[in-house]
Amino acid sequence: EDELVQCCQGEPQHPVMKELGQTIREYSIPEEYFQELIAGCRMDVEKSRYQSFEELKTYCYRVASSVGLICLPIFGCEGAQAEEYAIRLGLALQMTNILRDVGTDARRGRIYLPLEDLERFHYQEKHLLQGRYSESFTELMRFEAQRTEQIYQMAAACLPEKQRKQLIAARIMGTTYHALLKKIIHSEYRVFGSKIHLSKTYKLFLALVTWLGLEERSYASSR
Repeated sequence: EDELVQCCQGEPQHPVMKELGQTIREYSIPEEYFQELIAGCRMDVEKSRYQSFEELKTYCYRVASSVGLICLPIFGCEGAQAEEYAIRLGLALQMTNILRDVGTDARRGRIYLPLEDLERFHYQEKHLLQGRYSESFTELMRFEAQRTEQIYQMAAACLPEKQRKQLIAARIMGTTYHALLKKIIHSEYRVFGSKIHLSKTYKLFLALVTWLGLEERSYASSR
């Protein structure tokens, strides 16, 4: 944090931070986004539970949406619509990560799924930490996956048409993680075993599809 302040207001000492400082100045990136990112990392250190989805959204904004907002000036994008796209896409990406990593996080004693949702579907914390599958768990995960799908749809609706080319990296991320979400769904939420992932070949295919501007078909097929 001290080095970040120096990046924006003075002379940082660390070689990496010196390079970052040049980038911040060149692209006029607001310091607040970096501060949000650090705050999100601090939440990982200090918290292992999230009571509500609103609380979880704050975490997702800090660790994911802030990165998108940092990248917008570098991509040459500006405007409220581009910012909303970055915020919503970041939320969708992080929610996908959370769904994929339910088992990995549980083995570390962490639960990112909102506790209010566990209660709603009558699925106990101890059962999640034990990696126990049940009908309640499936219903819980289906609910979270549908919520995440809706966020992808909202992000796609916010994509600024005139800035599609500048946002190609973000669009590829969106297409790839959206495909990962669909794979989680098709696995019937078997997330307590080996980590669900996409092959490198398939990810390259998705990147090409996005580059050609065909990713809308992927989103449309999920509606």
